[in-house]
Amino acid sequence: MLATLKNVFNKLSLSQKFSAAVLINIGLMMIVVNWLIISHQRGALKAEMEGSHRVVLKNLSIDAAEPLILMDPLRLDDLVRTIRQTPGCEYAGVLDPRGRIVAHTERKLLGGPAPPLPAQADAGGIQKRDEFVRDIEAEGIKEIYVTVAVGYERLGTVFAGFSREGSDAVIETNVGRLKKYIIFVSVIVMAFGFCGAFLLARLLTTPMKKLKEQMERVQAGDLDVTVPNENLLNCWEILGCEFTQCPGYGKQRCWTIDNTRCWGCTHGSAAEKLCECKKCIVYRRSCGDEVGELVEVFNQMVGDLRKNLAALDEAKQEKFRLDRLSAIGQIAAGVAHEINNPLGGISLCFNNLMKTEMSEETRRQHIEVINSGFDRIQSTVKHLLDFAKNTSLTVTRLPVNSVVKRVLKLAEYTVVKQGIRIVQKLSQSDPEVVADSGKLEQVFLNLIINAVQAMNGAGVLTVETVQSDSECLVSISDTGPGIPRDILPCIFDPFFTTKGPREGTGLGLSVSKAIVEQHKGEITVATSQKGTTLIVRLPVADPP
Repeated sequence: MLATLKNVFNKLSLSQKFSAAVLINIGLMMIVVNWLIISHQRGALKAEMEGSHRVVLKNLSIDAAEPLILMDPLRLDDLVRTIRQTPGCEYAGVLDPRGRIVAHTERKLLGGPAPPLPAQADAGGIQKRDEFVRDIEAEGIKEIYVTVAVGYERLGTVFAGFSREGSDAVIETNVGRLKKYIIFVSVIVMAFGFCGAFLLARLLTTPMKKLKEQMERVQAGDLDVTVPNENLLNCWEILGCEFTQCPGYGKQRCWTIDNTRCWGCTHGSAAEKLCECKKCIVYRRSCGDEVGELVEVFNQMVGDLRKNLAALDEAKQEKFRLDRLSAIGQIAAGVAHEINNPLGGISLCFNNLMKTEMSEETRRQHIEVINSGFDRIQSTVKHLLDFAKNTSLTVTRLPVNSVVKRVLKLAEYTVVKQGIRIVQKLSQSDPEVVADSGKLEQVFLNLIINAVQAMNGAGVLTVETVQSDSECLVSISDTGPGIPRDILPCIFDPFFTTKGPREGTGLGLSVSKAIVEQHKGEITVATSQKGTTLIVRLPVADPP
């Protein structure tokens, strides 16, 4: 048998041998690839279906929250019956916090207890986790349980059972369709491979291999690459041009050079004249076929990429310089504004003292205005210095709750005087951080005063501390009107303030943000028409 095949193969022409070899290779490759694709697709479909079941249950847990709060059985019934339509779903239900069935696709089970669960997944176990999955091998059912919760409050549990047989049937249906499509594609690929193998092999292999090698170098970050082209021609020789002042004279690849002089006319940039260059005999003969043109396009693309990256780097440097100048200008304008206002009052009072006769009481009032102006200038400069430089920290282990209590004690008079009620929700774990006590108190005091001023009268100030994993969260909430969207991005900018000219420098939040970042933390803000919450996140101290 092998001898017969060998004799037949020897009688074939070279093109037929190459075509047969390519066809056999493509056939074997398609068989292996098809098997891998189908196996992978079957696994992917199974994983996707399992994932979709989880997503369906999680969506049901979200949709069931409101009906569970309102105890709306009709809505819950609609939800579980909608879930029942999911492929492979056998039943679905909803449990209240006590484990009673308040909705089920089998209505006879309503009001009954939850299905029996393993010891590790009883009602208490479900409360401790968001999701639980168990397999009922005897019935071929996979049950998924998902907790329904709002915040930290558990409202109940949603569950559903999915038939493995039904899920497998859906998967096999999709795989069957995929098989038909793959077989059709395989036949087409093999037909084209057989017809084109002999004609294109030698023409494409060599230049494409060179191009591939250069592409790999570009992928590795080397942009100083060029695919060699042995067919390049000199335009001045082909066209008999003697205009030595032309930018392309004495150079190859004239179609990549700007402002060349062809036929007595000055052309534009390389991108603008490329369509005309493609009609030129120099371009056509230099590129040859489409593969040669692809090589030249690649060479030009890499050259343009080098230029663009250089221009982009220059633009980034220029933008960085302009941003720095802009920031300096904003700070200078803010400082000038904050200092000019009190200087005007100081100048006026000083001139009055020097040139005007006045009573002792009036003189004393003028001196107080001058001192007040100097204090304001001094305060502005101090805040600016705090913002401009990172002063050294004196850090110790601090219980956050104690720091918050001290700050609330300092601000208590101001808060109570405004008719504001203080609500403290301090973590029982009393998390500790490594921080500068004075700096941290300054941050919390700034945030509390801002919250009080935002309410502009009666309201509720809520201070809460929470330990989450490796972070300590301190949130300060007010019941004011919220921060308008148009100014929200600017609240941490230096000298930005919505207060009056004598009510603040606009550096409080900027300095607070700088202090928190100096402690390797961050400040975030959440706002609505019902109030604003500023959250300070700080890393928790390592255990002693």
